[in-house]
Amino acid sequence: MPRFPVSMDILKLLLQHVFKNLSSCHLDPIHNKHNHHTQKQPSPEHTRANKLDMADTEKAERERIFKRFDANGDGQISSTELGDALKTLSSVTPDDITRMMKEIDTDGDGLISYEEFDRFATANPALMKDAAKIF
Repeated sequence: MPRFPVSMDILKLLLQHVFKNLSSCHLDPIHNKHNHHTQKQPSPEHTRANKLDMADTEKAERERIFKRFDANGDGQISSTELGDALKTLSSVTPDDITRMMKEIDTDGDGLISYEEFDRFATANPALMKDAAKIF
């Protein structure tokens, strides 16, 4: 079978198509590792801009995940919404949902606000990466 050269940009597009949840920032390390010997060191301004872009991307990802849990769109996740979302993944007991609500619902009002979700997500980045792949 003949082989055809594939550019890194085409490879990124193919991977994004296959793994629809991946943004280009998740794939840039592949490109950077492949071309590390031909690239100049980024300027401090460029590095700061990349960090800001990454922070914006991560925030957008957290907002997207929050909206997937917030089924009725009222800006809060109820224990029912949390349970329904998690039940699609595996068997979750009512005790599991209660435990998660207590951990994330820091003001104890029985609902997870976006601010509470954001604090939890920021404190648990590895968990959010896994959640992004699922939701």
